Amino acid sequence: MCLAIRIFILALLLSFRFAMAQSWDSLNAQGLQHYKNGAYEKAEISFVLALIEAEANHGRAHDQYITTLSNVGFAQKAMGNFPAAQGTFRTAIALEGKVYPDPSIEKIESMADLASVYSLSAQYDSCEYFLTAAMNLITRAVNERTKQYQEQVSRFFDALVNVQNSLASLHHKRGQFRDAIQLMEQQRQFIQETYPNDYKALGSYRATINNLSTYYLAVGNSQHAKALVSEYVKLAEHADDDPITYLYALQNLGNIYRAYEVYDSAQMVWMKAIATIERGSFYGTEIHLSLLNNLGELNVELENYDAGIQYLIQALKLNEARAGRNPRLYQSTLFNLTSGYLWSGNYPLADQYYSVLMKELLDEVHTNFTYLSESEKIAFYRSQLSILESFYSFALDVSGIIPLQKSQNPYVNRDITKKLYDTHIATKGLILNSTYRLKNQILHGADVNAKANYIRWESLKNKLAQLYRSDDPSSASIGQLTSQIEALEKSLIAQSRQFRQGFVSQPVSWKDVQSRLKKGEAAVEIIRFPGGLIYGALVLTAQTTERPDLALVLSTKTKDLEKQFFKQYINAIAFRQTDTLSYQTYWEPIFRVIQKNLPKGQALTKVYFSPDGIYNQINLNTLFSPHEKKYLLDIVDIHQLTNTRDLVTMSQETPVRKSVALIGDPSFTVNQSSSTQTFNNLTDTREEVDQIAAYFKTKQWRVTLLKDQEASEGAVKKLHSGDILHIASHGFFLNSATDQSASLVQTLLNSGIALAGANNPDADSNNDGILTAYEALSLNLDTTKLVVLSACESGLGEFHPGEGVYGLQRAFQSAGAKRVVMSLWKVDDQATQQLMTGFYKLWLTKIMDSRAAFRQSQQELRTRYPEPYYWGAFIFTGY
Repeated sequence: MCLAIRIFILALLLSFRFAMAQSWDSLNAQGLQHYKNGAYEKAEISFVLALIEAEANHGRAHDQYITTLSNVGFAQKAMGNFPAAQGTFRTAIALEGKVYPDPSIEKIESMADLASVYSLSAQYDSCEYFLTAAMNLITRAVNERTKQYQEQVSRFFDALVNVQNSLASLHHKRGQFRDAIQLMEQQRQFIQETYPNDYKALGSYRATINNLSTYYLAVGNSQHAKALVSEYVKLAEHADDDPITYLYALQNLGNIYRAYEVYDSAQMVWMKAIATIERGSFYGTEIHLSLLNNLGELNVELENYDAGIQYLIQALKLNEARAGRNPRLYQSTLFNLTSGYLWSGNYPLADQYYSVLMKELLDEVHTNFTYLSESEKIAFYRSQLSILESFYSFALDVSGIIPLQKSQNPYVNRDITKKLYDTHIATKGLILNSTYRLKNQILHGADVNAKANYIRWESLKNKLAQLYRSDDPSSASIGQLTSQIEALEKSLIAQSRQFRQGFVSQPVSWKDVQSRLKKGEAAVEIIRFPGGLIYGALVLTAQTTERPDLALVLSTKTKDLEKQFFKQYINAIAFRQTDTLSYQTYWEPIFRVIQKNLPKGQALTKVYFSPDGIYNQINLNTLFSPHEKKYLLDIVDIHQLTNTRDLVTMSQETPVRKSVALIGDPSFTVNQSSSTQTFNNLTDTREEVDQIAAYFKTKQWRVTLLKDQEASEGAVKKLHSGDILHIASHGFFLNSATDQSASLVQTLLNSGIALAGANNPDADSNNDGILTAYEALSLNLDTTKLVVLSACESGLGEFHPGEGVYGLQRAFQSAGAKRVVMSLWKVDDQATQQLMTGFYKLWLTKIMDSRAAFRQSQQELRTRYPEPYYWGAFIFTGY
């Protein structure tokens, strides 16, 4: 029934209220019965009539009115009218605050109910806020042993279980599946221990094992899920007072059948559940939409496309007809529908629904990235990665660049590159980009308490890094410290109001990037298509008007871009061989498309280049053109960026304060009796930093020069943000092939810079002589123009699809540095010293632009060291 008709009937019933002469008890009981049977519209009408009776008899500040108001909220939530339900529960909370003394069970229950509505509507920050508030009130009631708590222990127990179920659901929706499982396993044990004889009769227990089975399925543990579902089905058979339990039992049973690839049985039990709904109540509810989505997805997977699409369209229409929709369920239905149309060959409709799907996904990312901690961002983003990768593959299919469709008349949408470009720059590098925003908001704000908490947060992060790097880190200690860090981080985000207004301050499109380009310039955004066999280069020039152009870089039948071709590039560098294949492989396809988009006769002078995947490990400047007999360094100015959207969003340059910090020749072995010699002395770096310091002093710059034991990790962390930070030392990258689910801390600990004492760290100190990328995130680089990491492999890190490379470069940029110079391979000490001293001399005496000075220094070094091994290790990146 549509909303307008329901309102009309409700108004008509209200007009006969006095004639009906029903009591509050009768109307409320009637509403509860309708609600239990899934007749939510009838339930809402009965509850509203009961609400009027309660107000007429007792006013609003009364238990009857508040109880019925909450019941109205339940009915609104069940019908998908989330905005109305939110308002209803908020009103209930406000009244409960006036009527009942804190911490009241009524207020706790309403907060938990409101949180569940926010969760369904994917407003996860609000959901978490009210769950935390409810949990705090429960804790107060238990600790204070309030009279209400002692009289209604079982009600408080149910509220606690409800809150924890919602918290686990929140973990699940963010992609933190193992956290959800851990919480529900603890709760399952808690319920069994509290009610050892009759826990199976509890609805809270059924809800717990139902959720737990879902989470086990999410991590692929079908065996555990099957056991839980079997138990749930048995309990559902005896839950006559709760009809919806039977429907959930059928849904979960179908999930298990599907996990074990018994598809006919899965379809049979889901269709049985649908038939039950269509014969009676629960039509258009969450369980109905979920079952339709499951049936649609299964039929598409079994290539029964017509049937699958029919189920999915029905689910989509019912979802869209609701006053509020569940974004996650809506996204899932859209995703399955695009798959159905795609695999059935209906590319136009797949394209249409992909447009809706990508908008939904970006809206959710922009909404929920605002408040998440770093680890939560990783889990949340990776839970959405399959949708992004699916869209990228589809865009490649319909771009018309290469024939991928098995059709004589393939569907082509050349404009797909617009959405491809916009989506890529909106989602690329999301994880760490907010770190600098948060720090900037807090440290430049007026909230003294927030600043103190931020400093404490950074201190705890440093302790965690040291704990991970200790000889025998305690998992319990790591878990405890990680929880403290995340809790404090969430508190800081909540305190930073301006930060909470949105993760992305303004949407940026390909047109915005294109408008920044000048004559002879191009912007190139690299996309790694799923699998890494194909890379795309989205190309813009000052003349681009219709759409970004797409160049493809392809693997061959025998050579993979990320394996054989890359190995050939690295070997040619290491063995000082002339390499023309890498230019033809990695650059020529891109250059041809750039040239096509420039006016005839116009030379390409500059390329703003944003790498992805394997391109993060290649220095384009070192590619040798077999046609021009030149390196790319001499042909075009490559201006490397993390994201081409930086051309639009880059902040204004702060005034130069003429302050430089130089770190070189650290005393890696402080205790000479130590036998550990992991890092050898670098005497060339002493000469390097001494010469650079002399250059700056002649130009009246303030120079901080740290060498020997002064070149310590602690000293670097205490440096105030200057214009330039130059570190000449050993760099390292541990290619541990870390699992994609690894924490941000573990990932960023795999790369770093060795400093004083690194060979024999003080066990009692928070500084072990290693500045890891994780710790570099906390450096004070707000006004730093340039960070130069004059060290081996300082530009390497771990690549994560869609997120880029996690290493020193990203860490220093996230700490505030505008530009970073780093190396991609082990460097020659003397050549590096000459490159760096030549760079600063050029910059300070002849050339004002640091990037141009660095490029010229590389060209001059090449006259003495012709091979790229010597001059091409270093990349200059940033805006």
